[in-house]
Amino acid sequence: MRLSKHVISAAALSLGCYTYVPVEIDQAPLQSEVRAVLSTAGEINLRERVGILGGRLEGELVERTADQLMIAVQTAGAFTSSTGEKLVQRVDIPRADVLLVEVREPSTPKTVGLLAGAVGVVTTLAIVTFNADRNPGGGNLPPGDPDERIGVRLLPFLLRIP
Repeated sequence: MRLSKHVISAAALSLGCYTYVPVEIDQAPLQSEVRAVLSTAGEINLRERVGILGGRLEGELVERTADQLMIAVQTAGAFTSSTGEKLVQRVDIPRADVLLVEVREPSTPKTVGLLAGAVGVVTTLAIVTFNADRNPGGGNLPPGDPDERIGVRLLPFLLRIP
C-alpha cells in the first residue's frame, strides 16, 4: 500500500499540481522554475533574436545580472533520444523587457483535489471489481443464496429508518 501512495503522489506532482506565484525579479531564486511575462517590445525583440513566439517564457532561471535574466527554456518539447534529458536553449532577456516574474511552486489545493479524485476512481474500480468477483454472471443471485436471504431480512429494517 505504501508503494501505491508514493506512486499516486508522484503522479499527482508530475501532472502539474503547481501554481505560479509573482515575485520581484531579485527575489526569484536561481535554478528555480520561473515564468517571465514580457512587454510587447520584449516579445518582438525575442522573436527577432531567437525565433521564440509568445509573450511568456517558462524555464529555469539560470542567471540574473543588473541588466538581464537568463532563462533555460525547453526547445519545442524535444528530448535527446539517448539520455532522455530535455533539450534547452538559454535565452537572455533584458530586464527592461520583463513585466513580471513568477516562481513555480507546488499547489496544495490542486494536489489534494487530484489525489481525492484518484482515490475516488480507485475506490469505485475496487467496488466494481469486488462485486463482479462475487457475482460473475452479473444477473440475479440464485434463490436461497445466503446473500439474498440477508438482503430480504434487512429490507424491512432499512425501510423503517427515517
